[in-house]
Amino acid sequence: MKNNIGNIYHAKGDYNDAIHAYTDALNIKRKQLGAEHLDVASAYCNIGDVQAKRKFYSDSLEMYEEALSIIEKRHGSNHLENAATLKSIAKIHQIQGNTKALIFTLEKEVDIRRNLLGIKHASLIQPLTILGRSYHELRQLDAALLSYREALYLIEQHLKDLSTTTVHQIGCDGAAETSSTADSVAIKHQQSDALGNFSDVLRKIGLVCLDKEEPDKALAAFRASLKYKVRQLGQSSLEVALILENIALCLFMKGDYHDAASSFLEALRVKKLNLGEDSDEVATTLNNLGNVYYTLGELKLAMENYAKAFLLKKSFLGDDHLDLATMLNNIGSIYAEEGEIDEAIETYQEALRIREKRLGDKDLLVASTLINLGDIYLRKMNVDASLESYNQALRIRSLKLGDEDVEVAYVLEKIGNAYAEDGDHKRAVEFYFDAAKVREHVGGKESLDYALSVEKIACQSRLSKRFRLLQLPS
Repeated sequence: MKNNIGNIYHAKGDYNDAIHAYTDALNIKRKQLGAEHLDVASAYCNIGDVQAKRKFYSDSLEMYEEALSIIEKRHGSNHLENAATLKSIAKIHQIQGNTKALIFTLEKEVDIRRNLLGIKHASLIQPLTILGRSYHELRQLDAALLSYREALYLIEQHLKDLSTTTVHQIGCDGAAETSSTADSVAIKHQQSDALGNFSDVLRKIGLVCLDKEEPDKALAAFRASLKYKVRQLGQSSLEVALILENIALCLFMKGDYHDAASSFLEALRVKKLNLGEDSDEVATTLNNLGNVYYTLGELKLAMENYAKAFLLKKSFLGDDHLDLATMLNNIGSIYAEEGEIDEAIETYQEALRIREKRLGDKDLLVASTLINLGDIYLRKMNVDASLESYNQALRIRSLKLGDEDVEVAYVLEKIGNAYAEDGDHKRAVEFYFDAAKVREHVGGKESLDYALSVEKIACQSRLSKRFRLLQLPS
């Protein structure tokens, strides 16, 4: 009786009353049936479900684990009730962001379902897909691909089964035999959902391939994903736009810049169709287009897209969002290329302000902006300001990366360049020498970077009449 009352409250969304009723039901069942009866496990699950709805996730997890303990004692560790409870536990781990615990739980659920239902059962699709995403999050890329590909195969089999069911519903003359119209509609909905799942898993495979630096494989996966998403939702859905952007990114990585621009433009058209002209998603695509045009040397088009993206992002995110700093760096780069030095300095300074405010003054992104500032100050022949920026960047990179990282060598050479520009060839050689030592440590004496550093040392040494050539790193 109490359990039924709890169900009513639960269905109505009266979660506090549902908890009281379910807790009363649990106590009654424990007293009448014993603490390890399966009905007691069911009562724990009911409470866990409601606590999850209330967002009391730790309490929910405790209830599910109590239920699982009882089920394992009564049925052993290989029963479908175990799998169902593990699925509930996995949802909590997913919400809490506990990826390692999520993987452990899902692997147990998948093993049970494989053992009891077979390796081709459709109930494996969801946990395998979540497993793939979890492995990807932990950078276990090969494991992610294995899970996604198994899920993809199962979805494909499910689609074939649905197609067979549809064929069996139609007689030789095209008249419906036994299934109702409602059944046919339900199957069509299932087919649409399966097509969507197939497309989504292909896209996830593409994202893993991107992280594996395999753009050709990623591009193939994204294009297949696009085909199935169009079949499911048509050419103009927002999800199609997201896949088009993935395709554009692959093309950009491959150096197919004009095709990348075309794909971004189509994504932009679809986004505007769904979201209007002024949306955060539209701003993201505009910024991506700006990157492509900048790479192509189309600075006017790049600036146009960057500026639109910046204004949109600012209207949605406020004045101090990190995305704005990234866009300001992009805009500053165009000012620098066009020789608008003061505008570039002002833009980089604003980017630096945002990054220091949001990230602190010891972040690697702050160092990158400082290097941009150093470069532009040097072009203005403000060597002192340039050196100040470079030295701040050097301190950050040395702190974060260690003294023998190529990014540290890069800044050492920048400082050397500044001294060389100022005519202080002795100081320039000192920093080139330090950079060469790092280059040798990282790539050896046969590396091109080391050779270039040595060449700079030799050049500056020849220019200095007062400087005795230092012994090169050995």
